Order: sequence, then C-alpha cells, then structure tokens
Amino acid sequence: ELVGNLRQLLARSSLSALEPDLVILDEFQRFKYLLEDEGDVALLARELFDFPDVKVLLLSATPYKMYTLQAEAAEDHYGDFYRTVQFLLREQPEALDLLQLAIDRYRSGMLHLGEYGRGELLEAKEIIERILRKVMVRTERLAASADRNGMLSETLFAQDQVLPGDLEGFVHLDQIASALDAGDQVEYWKSSAYPLNLMDRYKLKRKFIDALDGPEDRELAALLKKARGHLLEWDTVEAYESVDPGNARLRAFWQDSVETGNWQLLWMPASLPYYRPAGPFRNVRPEGCTKSLIFSGWRVVPKTISVLLSYEAERRMLEETDKDFAYSELTKQRSPLLRFTLSRERLTGMRVFCLTYPCLALANAVDPLALAKSLPDGSLATQEQIFGAAKAQIGALLHRAIASAPFEGAG
Repeated sequence: ELVGNLRQLLARSSLSALEPDLVILDEFQRFKYLLEDEGDVALLARELFDFPDVKVLLLSATPYKMYTLQAEAAEDHYGDFYRTVQFLLREQPEALDLLQLAIDRYRSGMLHLGEYGRGELLEAKEIIERILRKVMVRTERLAASADRNGMLSETLFAQDQVLPGDLEGFVHLDQIASALDAGDQVEYWKSSAYPLNLMDRYKLKRKFIDALDGPEDRELAALLKKARGHLLEWDTVEAYESVDPGNARLRAFWQDSVETGNWQLLWMPASLPYYRPAGPFRNVRPEGCTKSLIFSGWRVVPKTISVLLSYEAERRMLEETDKDFAYSELTKQRSPLLRFTLSRERLTGMRVFCLTYPCLALANAVDPLALAKSLPDGSLATQEQIFGAAKAQIGALLHRAIASAPFEGAG
C-alpha cells in the first residue's frame, strides 16, 4: 500500500510538471482502462487528457473487429468501439447522442430492408460517416507506388551463407532424430542454430531427454560422439571461446548486429549531440542503431538469437579486459554497484549514490546545451571542453556554498 501511494504521488507530481501539446496512445486498445472514468489510473490519465489545449491521438492497426464471433462471447467488439467513440466525443455530447440515434436507425434499417426506404437508410449512414470522420481516420498504405510500399524501404541481408559445417550439423541432427523417431527436423535446422541444445518442449527434445534418463542407448551415444563439434559444447562456453553461429540466417543477422560494434554502446547515441561523440560513439551512425523485428513461428528462434548474440557480445566485452573469466564464475566476481546498505551503523555505497541523486542545483547550474551554444565558432565542442566548463561552474557553485555555510565554533 505504501509503494502504491508513493507511485500515485510520483505520477501526480509528474503530471503537474508536464505541459503537453499532444498525447499519443499507440495500440490504445491495450489500454482501454485509461479511457474509462473509473479507477485511480484512469483518473490520472484523464487529468493528462484534459490539460488545456492538449490534443489526444489514438493509434492502432487493429482497434476493434467488425463483429463478435460466437467463440468470443466474453468480448464485445461493438461495446469497445462505442466506448472509444464516447471518449473521442467526450466534449461533444450532442454529436454522441445523434451518432447513437443514427446507428440505431441504420441497424434497424438493415434488419428491415424491405420495409425501410433506401433514402432513410442512406441518410443514417451519412450522419454516421460525418460524425466519425471528425474524430477518426483510416490511413492506408501509400498508393502512389505499384506495390503500395512507397513509404517503406526494404533492406536485404547479404546472401545467406550456408557453410559446409551447417550441412554437416543437419546430417548429425537428422541422424539423431531418426534414431529417436522424432520426425523431420529440416524446418528447425533452417530457423535455429544448435536446435538440440536450445529447443525446449519440442518432440525431439522430449524424446532426447527420455533417452538420456532411460537405459543405455549405444546407438544414440555413438551419434552424439560423431556430432561433437556441431553441438553447443559446455567447455567452449565455460572458457568464453568463440561460438560459430551455426546457421545461415543467424550468421546474416549476426553480421548486421554484433559485427556493427553496437554492443560497445551503453546507450543509444544522441541524434542531436551537444558535443563531439568520442570513444565507441565516434564512428556510430545513429540511423544504424535501430530495432529489428524478426518473425518466426518457432519458439526456439527467440531463445537462439538472444542466447548466442548476447553470449558473443559479452565475450567481446571480456576480451577488452585484461582478466580471464570462466562463464560460471563471472556472476560471482561481479559486485553490484547500485546497492546502498547499512554496515556497522554506517551507510555504504554513498559515492555511487551521489551519481544517482537528482540534484536540482547542479541541473540548473550546468546545462550542456547552453555550454555548447556558448562556444564562439559554432562547432561541436569536445568532451574536454564541456567537462572543463562544467567543472568551472560547479567549482564556483561549491565555493559560494562553502563560503555561506555556517561552521561550528563561529561566534
């Protein structure tokens, strides 16, 4: 309850500091509770939506369905649609009443087509369209190009390189699957690296685990021995040795992600920097740092990508150090930095605390943008110039603070 109250206070404080001109709710159908009038969260959202002169934009590719199927008895798509319209027309109650009346007339006319005149039905339709067009729009893909993709550019990976080792790995996987009577594994091999290691709850993996727990199977043991080098070996991982992607598609994605060097970045580079980027940020193109959407019908694919790419990025980070780590020992050697504890009635970690404490005086005294703009030639400053100017301002601030501070023993 205490944490909940603190969150409420933080949210209200944040709202009081905001001066929004535009509020955008992307995929708003996931946050329908924000559009309602009940609940603490909805009330906070309403304060934001009702800010003077603010505009609210609701975005969704699939805001609602046209009708409710029998299997969706627990859902009410029309109700969701109408509640959305209620929110959009919340400051136009007359238009909302007229819309509801027109919808009722249109529905009744559709149910009694032979009895209603066509003109009355079209009139109700035009009223509905006129009101809804003021608050919603459907945006289609740009039709100026033949394929309707005029606003999109497609970036293709270099041709997938299927190496001999990839094919050998499939042969071994297929032999193991045949011995376990687990069926064809081509699709898994095409989509995943080291599938026998990384897949979970698949038929092949279940049969493989059962075989390991069962009586000795010499045929399986021989196949696994032959497959060494094409399975993910623990000794390789434990020593932080390089692991081959083992899959043509993953190898192409590897080139487009890990090989770009973006794993060196602690955060995304600034699109409009205040000073000259340095270190690993020096040669990074901001447009090259972006999200990648990967579609697959197999559960093993996200695991494969996250495990192997994260491992390779971590391995390269460790290569930058002068220490040797074992994979299983690394977490034991890491010391958590953001931990503030009380030891023998003394607070620990206070040096790090100074870096996390939001100091309003320092924020007001040192503005990197103002410092960058103050340089005479208008070019981007170096980090050293910015840090030097900031150091001078902080020094003057501390000097004034010390000079005005009362000291013990002062008369």
